Amino acid sequence: MESLSRPVRGVKIPLAVAIPDYLRDHRYDGRIVLPAAEALQILARSLPPDLPACDPRHQEGAAFAHLLLLDADADSFSAFHEIALFSDGRRLSRLTTLRTDRQTRWTRCIEHVSVSFRPIGGKKGGKEERSEKGPARGSGGAILGSDFHGSRTDYSFSCQRLYNDLVPFGPAYHNVVGEVCLTPTEASAEVSGGDYPDAVGPLGSPFTFDAALHVACAWGQRYRNLVAFPVGFDSREIVLPTRNGETYICRVFPLPDEGATLCFDVRLYGEDRRPVEIIGGLKMRDISGGRLKPPAWVRKGV
Repeated sequence: MESLSRPVRGVKIPLAVAIPDYLRDHRYDGRIVLPAAEALQILARSLPPDLPACDPRHQEGAAFAHLLLLDADADSFSAFHEIALFSDGRRLSRLTTLRTDRQTRWTRCIEHVSVSFRPIGGKKGGKEERSEKGPARGSGGAILGSDFHGSRTDYSFSCQRLYNDLVPFGPAYHNVVGEVCLTPTEASAEVSGGDYPDAVGPLGSPFTFDAALHVACAWGQRYRNLVAFPVGFDSREIVLPTRNGETYICRVFPLPDEGATLCFDVRLYGEDRRPVEIIGGLKMRDISGGRLKPPAWVRKGV
């Protein structure tokens, strides 16, 4: 993620982060979990203005190291935004918390999310951006018609079934709308920017990014027999921040697996079919130790 050069400066900013009611619908194993999209929004919101300028809409080398579990009875949580500044202007941001055991009297710093924000005017680092897989030319037809898919649907099901059986989050995170369409080489669906204006920040709505992860998760359950969770991405370019109440087109393109890690390129498009967000090298894997299994109805060949 970061280069071999050492940071020239470090900053540690204490945060008191409110827990809005909608976050309580994002759960894993019965516990409230901070979504990766929300963590990235927190980091972007808390970038200090007195440091060298960067554009949080251009992100590289994200890693989602540890889940951040939230207290169901709390209205807020404490965290830190740790920033490492490099000589090339890049800023590595980390969202961390302190975990304390009162009996053994130890305190440990836990990193939950890290990401590099590109300096304004800076060049891309890391892996080169893959070529855009845009829609075929043409007009007319449904937004998710065959002219936009580029491949014939192998399997489809409703968003209700997605959230009943595959991605069991609460209503605030039911932001895949309509049909989920799957092929061995693509997954697609329409996704919503959600119904919570207060969630929108410098990165747009967090709900569209989160919903795109649900589409990728559905692909993994069908074609890899795996319930995969996001663990990072190579790059993210927010061309036009998404908005609450708006609907977007999500296309997910599987890449070669990296061992047990599934990899994808993701594109979000507006209704005019122009890209609004490009995620390169999304990485997902099973974090349940094999406890979670896809239902038989979605698995290919079952």
